[in-house]
Order: sequence, then structure tokens, then C-alpha cells
Amino acid sequence: QDADAEKVARAVGNSLLVKTSWYGNDPNWGRLADAAGYARIGLKADTLDIYYNDTPAVIKGVPQDQHLETWKTIVSEPRFTVTINLNQGSGRYQLLSADLSEAYVDFNKSE
Repeated sequence: QDADAEKVARAVGNSLLVKTSWYGNDPNWGRLADAAGYARIGLKADTLDIYYNDTPAVIKGVPQDQHLETWKTIVSEPRFTVTINLNQGSGRYQLLSADLSEAYVDFNKSE
């Protein structure tokens, strides 16, 4: 199960759409859920919990939109935590990721 947790963490942490939303200070939990689905581990949307720091974004697949302004504040910080609980076992995995900076995009774009 740790392997499934690792797959999800890597799918989310390496997602260019997720990194782009973080760079834009956009707390787009849909991109997190979508990226988690790319791990292809049999994700069940109705059991999914997502948090920005300790603030719920999704609980059992239901968006917690009343926290939108708090999410925006959190993702505008230089560092924050995203927790995704699949509620499908006891596996755990922690991954450090980063957003896409203008310098990174500028360096890697074709000329």
C-alpha cells in the first residue's frame, strides 16, 4: 500500500497542471484529484479527502468550498502542505515538490 501512496504522491507532485496552479496561487483541488487519478491505483472519488495545510478542501469526495479564501491564502505562502487521504488503506508517502517559476519556464521554453 505504500507503493500506491507513492504513486499518488508522485503523480500529484510531478503534475505540471498542479505546479502551474500553485505558481498562480490557485488552490485548484480538482487538479490535485485529477492528478491523483493518473496514478491508476483504483482511486475512489467518494472516499477522497484533500487538505491545504489543515484546512479541508474535499471530504469524502465533497468539496468544502466555504474555505476557498483560506485555501487562497495558504497557497500564496512560500511553503504549504497538501494532504491527500485516499481512505483506502494504511499506506503513507511524503514528497517534497515545488511550483513552476517564471525562470524555470523561461529557461526550458523553446526559442
